[in-house]
Amino acid sequence: MITAYYALPLVALYIFLSVHVVKFRKAHHVSIGDGGHEDLALRMRTHGNWSEYAPLGLIVLALAELSGVWPLLVHLCGLALLAGRALHAWGLGFGGPLGARVAGMALTFLALALASLAAVIASF
Repeated sequence: MITAYYALPLVALYIFLSVHVVKFRKAHHVSIGDGGHEDLALRMRTHGNWSEYAPLGLIVLALAELSGVWPLLVHLCGLALLAGRALHAWGLGFGGPLGARVAGMALTFLALALASLAAVIASF
């Protein structure tokens, strides 16, 4: 399964982003919400954005693969999804440039659109 090659690093990024939130919560004794800490709100938003897009990306990537889409195209979509999520997290929550965040969203949207379109076309 090609999708598994992209699930593994995406899950690692998810765990990294989760720990990034948990460490701040523990250090500042905040169990619910952001406790008025802008830094925590940004960490939460970075984690939340990953949670909103990566699972959908993995689903459409798996659908493309299971529909018989050309393996190279599945890999290209997987790489775009992985790079997009990493760039977006860096640009949003780790002081990276705004361009990284924008490029990350563009790559994520490209992966979502291309994988889902390819899955539909391949299923005919």
